[in-house]
Amino acid sequence: MTARTDHPHYEILEPLGEGGMGVVFKARDKRLNRIVALKFLAPAQAHRDDALRRFEREALAIAALNHPNIAVVYEVGEWDGSPFLALEYLPGGTLKKRCRGRRLAPAELLHYAAQVGRALAYAHEQGILHRDIKAGNVMFGEQGDLKLVDFGLAKWRDAEDATRTGAMVGTIPYMSPELLDGEPATAQSDLYAFGALVYELAAGQPMFGGERTETLIRRIVTGEITPLATVRPDLPTRITAAVARATTPDPRQRYSSVREFMRDLGPGLSGSGSADLAEPETVTMPLRQTGTARRRWRLPRVWIYAPGAVLAIAGVFGIEHWWRAPAPLKTLVVLPLEELGNAPEGRMLADGLQESITDTLANAPSLRESMLVVPSAEVRRNQIKTIADAHKQFNADLAIAGTIEKNAESLRLTLNLADAGSLRQQGTRVLELRPEEMAALQDRLGDELGALLSAGPVKRAGQVAPGETTHNAAAYRLYVEGKGALQSRDLDKAIEDLKMAVDLDPQFMPARANLAESYFRKYTQTKDGKWLALADAEASEAAQRGDSKNIAFVQAMIWRATGQAERAIPVFRGMVQRDPDNMDARTALAQVLQAAGRTQEAEAAFQAAIRQRPGYWPTYQLLGTFYFGQHENAKAEQAYLTGIAVAPGVPAMHSNLGAVYFSQGKWDDAAREFDKSVSLKPYALGYANLGTVRFYQGRYSEAAEKFEEATRLQPANPVNWGNLGDALWQLPGSRERAREAFDKGAVLASEELALNPGNFGLRKSYALYVAKLGRTKEALKEIEQALKQAPKDRDVQYWAARVYAITGDIARAKSALQAALALGYDRHALEHEPDLKALSAEAPKSTAN
Repeated sequence: MTARTDHPHYEILEPLGEGGMGVVFKARDKRLNRIVALKFLAPAQAHRDDALRRFEREALAIAALNHPNIAVVYEVGEWDGSPFLALEYLPGGTLKKRCRGRRLAPAELLHYAAQVGRALAYAHEQGILHRDIKAGNVMFGEQGDLKLVDFGLAKWRDAEDATRTGAMVGTIPYMSPELLDGEPATAQSDLYAFGALVYELAAGQPMFGGERTETLIRRIVTGEITPLATVRPDLPTRITAAVARATTPDPRQRYSSVREFMRDLGPGLSGSGSADLAEPETVTMPLRQTGTARRRWRLPRVWIYAPGAVLAIAGVFGIEHWWRAPAPLKTLVVLPLEELGNAPEGRMLADGLQESITDTLANAPSLRESMLVVPSAEVRRNQIKTIADAHKQFNADLAIAGTIEKNAESLRLTLNLADAGSLRQQGTRVLELRPEEMAALQDRLGDELGALLSAGPVKRAGQVAPGETTHNAAAYRLYVEGKGALQSRDLDKAIEDLKMAVDLDPQFMPARANLAESYFRKYTQTKDGKWLALADAEASEAAQRGDSKNIAFVQAMIWRATGQAERAIPVFRGMVQRDPDNMDARTALAQVLQAAGRTQEAEAAFQAAIRQRPGYWPTYQLLGTFYFGQHENAKAEQAYLTGIAVAPGVPAMHSNLGAVYFSQGKWDDAAREFDKSVSLKPYALGYANLGTVRFYQGRYSEAAEKFEEATRLQPANPVNWGNLGDALWQLPGSRERAREAFDKGAVLASEELALNPGNFGLRKSYALYVAKLGRTKEALKEIEQALKQAPKDRDVQYWAARVYAITGDIARAKSALQAALALGYDRHALEHEPDLKALSAEAPKSTAN
């Protein structure tokens, strides 16, 4: 490099590297005595207008971004007539150099992917595309964290000059097919490159490379990729399936966003507060029957809202068939908080704080007369990520968004209040706490939220009952993180954090309540009775210590599971009497009354809840499901229609209404509502419901299309593949494709069963898939195991009938079918089941119209 005159601010120490476009030096900032990286244009590029524009573009792009995984630009300047950037010095080298030739273990792979993905997702959300994602453009900082660098090709999404058709920019092995065809860069092309990067880290080699340029381009455009599952058969299927979808040649079939890709890669990776699922959570049931919280095959699933801890006791509880004009209350949504750091517990803390903020607002007496706060469970279930989502789906008037940044010195929480209709910001509050001050977080939250809403403090320390909070800062931090892990379904982490919180402060009742709930959810997941015993013991201990409010919902779950729902009724009646506006307590009371078989009282309780807060749409959803479970379809229909009038953008309401029509054989009406549901929020379950309608209509080709869409949106779900296999099985010439689908479903199911052998619902599906594949001995062994695990489950009996019919054991098939019908299985469904055509004549015809 040509010698330069002395610069008043910088001293060049040594060269760091040189490429075709630029040269980088290690330098010292003499003003601040810090080491920086100075980047100059390469001498050969210094007089080219396009190179100068690219250099300026990099400066503008980085300056517009403020994220811990994006390199910082300190200054843009000029030295001896040459423009330069003063950048963050990153001594750790590139990700390419660190990982070259290594096949990363899943934990390390996801650790790196999370950091790069969050940086890229953040850039996209600020309207900036990177356009050159590759391992060489990711570097390690001084503390080992990753930083995305080289925004020289970056562009704003609305820029035209940088990406007009025909302008090909980037690094070819990472470029998507549409870029190689000369199409403009998009978020999907960045996503493709990110998927190629994850592939490289997993495979230990680039997804493409080593060939002549012409051959390389042809392979990329035609999608000639060696599947990652072939290169790394030891990786979990969710990782290989997610990478396959991210790198598919057709951009329309890729994920809609980087965060969606990250959610499928692994739990909690997206940094957006979402749970581990790719679609809103559902609690399912056979048509026209009450049911349990398990996934069913093919029958349309009914979405259930359950406030707070009461989710797991929801069999099928419901809403109301009449409605009066809602009070003029504003609807507020608390969005998932963005976690800006890389600490493993940061995401859990963000999820827990979202829950705490929502609870604080929902339980504030000063706000109940003016505001409806959407439960955080509904926000997660409907995947509400943006203010626009909140306005569209929940008709929200206000939204609170925010960020959380945690380091060794402090926790910084920034909250922004916006008008959801105009997207105009109405206020901002920043809360900063040192680690030893964490115990004051709840009180400080109340003060800051009150100031944000101009409502005064929404919760004062004097209003807090003994045991509802803690003075132990570490216990409170662990409680919030554990609550976030519980909401994100990381039950082992939740149990670990909450147990430590209880150990630090045995009198801290909310921690005990959440620990008991974590144990209970572990029981529902594994069916291992030891977790139920632990839940019961923890709940009893909390009750003995005087807690009533926090533990009541958890005890109701336990009592419901052990056939003691009656015990919960006086608890919730008392809560309603003390606080008539507590909608969680009101709907919980209705649910336990229904669980106890007191259906008339349950209906009255739901109606009373609606009279108390007629504009609260989740109650209409619950009542509709209650009526559906009681086979009162007309009332269920009216409840859902009323709920839709209150909140027309909630996909669950349309989906549930579609299930009502389906149960009556009103195929076209059902399809219309399912279609509305996916138009509001495309999701795998919605397409599965649409496919189910077409399947029972005998329109197998259309059914296969819908089921295939479900597999694209949720490729790691074995049920989606089984559904696709069933539809293809009925199409002439498609048996081989059907077997491939069944085989995929069987592989995924076996992987899940290895982790959770108590999942008899999945085991029955696995038995069916291997039966279709001709593996008769294995099919019979698996279905018999499922029958041993759940002999009184109508779905297991029904699947057993199908397995026996497929394997030629007609006598046992008839016996299992009769057992399923005796247990309440829907006769209407079996009339349209091809596997049982030889047996359906044995059962009385359905009278549904």
